[in-house]
Amino acid sequence: MGVFFLLIAVVVQLGFLVIARSAVSASMEAAARRAAVPQSDTSDERARLRTEIQAVVPGIKIVDTSIKRSLEDVTVRATFEWTPPGPSLIPIQFTLERSHASVVPP
Repeated sequence: MGVFFLLIAVVVQLGFLVIARSAVSASMEAAARRAAVPQSDTSDERARLRTEIQAVVPGIKIVDTSIKRSLEDVTVRATFEWTPPGPSLIPIQFTLERSHASVVPP
């Protein structure tokens, strides 16, 4: 019976991880689109990305973020450490990277 409840806790935490990863991914996609505009400031976009992610996903710790521009695209990369709600089994660390084509004025 104890093993069953432990497995339930793990399944619930994996569900929360999928939801958290999806929310973080959406914020990173938006940051990549905003940073693709030539007039945007990458330091402002990094700060806004950090604020958005911390507001959307409770218990997340942002380890590193970067926004890199090239002539063709903008790449947003972030590493997170997240402790899911519920029993504290292990903190989960994951890295996401999103890119968007650079916006070129006509």
